[in-house]
Amino acid sequence: MILKGRMISKGYAEGNVLKFNKPLSFLGDVDISTGRIKDEEVIIRDKILVFPGGKGSTVSSFVIYNLKAHGKAPAAIVNSSAETIIATGAVISSIPMIDSINIDLITNGDQVIVNANEGVIEIKNIEVKEVASSAVIIDKSIMLFNQPEWHDIHLNEWALLTSDIKESEAPEHAAIRGVREKFKINVISPKKLHEPVTIRKRQTVWNIHFFAVYLEHPIPNIKSNNFECKLFSYNQMPSMNINRQILNAIKNCLVDHNHASNNF
Repeated sequence: MILKGRMISKGYAEGNVLKFNKPLSFLGDVDISTGRIKDEEVIIRDKILVFPGGKGSTVSSFVIYNLKAHGKAPAAIVNSSAETIIATGAVISSIPMIDSINIDLITNGDQVIVNANEGVIEIKNIEVKEVASSAVIIDKSIMLFNQPEWHDIHLNEWALLTSDIKESEAPEHAAIRGVREKFKINVISPKKLHEPVTIRKRQTVWNIHFFAVYLEHPIPNIKSNNFECKLFSYNQMPSMNINRQILNAIKNCLVDHNHASNNF
């Protein structure tokens, strides 16, 4: 899988990811003599160091340079948003660095290639899948599903009606097919609700395309041994076991189309 970002410091590196979910200060968080992260007891030497961004101290630039000079520096740095101090340290130390990367799609231990010249990072051994998720709206409620065949992406979670997107198939056609297969009815043109959301579960990345499908009463016969479905009002959803990114997408798309309640 390729993630496109922005070149901060040129270069090329391969290695395993060492990731932190909080900002780092090379002055306060790194033991200069060993290249060890003080609170984590891990060594950054030769790792692809991934973290959101820096958190200050102008001396950090020179700490990075010192680590490089003594062979204790990371092989590359990947940030969500580069701080000037970290960027300066990478440049003067000739450490490849890129930012503007969604680091939620990177996990500790990933094998990656950083091509900072092109501003890209390649994550090895990742499968990318495209799916269509349909908000099936009946009256003023949304139908949510618990589909065993989609447990890889929605394990023990309620979700929208999800359909795989086949090769050369348009996302909206996958949404239509999903409704037809589940409800035995045809819909003409599902409404696109939101820009795709990308979620990673283990070694699979899912690009989720959102649509709205409006059905009339009575509710179609949808009994099945293979999945469970129920109607929920919008303001019930935040307390339910729903992926937060999907919940935010539902919220935004419903607000855009004036279907959200005031309590959402």
